Amino acid sequence: MISDDLKFCLKLDYAHTHMVRRLEDELAAYHGLSFRNFVVLLHLCSAEGDRLQRDELARRLALTQTELARIVIPMEKLGLISREAVPDNSEARYVKALSGGKYLFSRAVGWVDRIAQELGEIDQDILRFILKYD
Repeated sequence: MISDDLKFCLKLDYAHTHMVRRLEDELAAYHGLSFRNFVVLLHLCSAEGDRLQRDELARRLALTQTELARIVIPMEKLGLISREAVPDNSEARYVKALSGGKYLFSRAVGWVDRIAQELGEIDQDILRFILKYD
């Protein structure tokens, strides 16, 4: 028998997947970004100097360093971000949004906000149903 707590976790995962899939489809089609790439750029472009230490970025995204590297390395190859040394700390690295990443983010943020508003208006009822459904 599945506990109510596990049912809730499974429903929450389903609702999250539904939301992210909608955002992924729109971002990929119009901006060539994944939702995760967008969230990385959001954190970087919102930070002072458009950069964060790698550890802080991983913490904000709830990722391990390995998971973050799997996202950051392809973004770096595309010229969206760079990794830079932190002065006086040979082990630490900054992740910085480059002009290409800032440009894509600035073009995509309005789009994502519009989709989020639509999700808020349309899909909240669906998500509420999913979370209550047994």
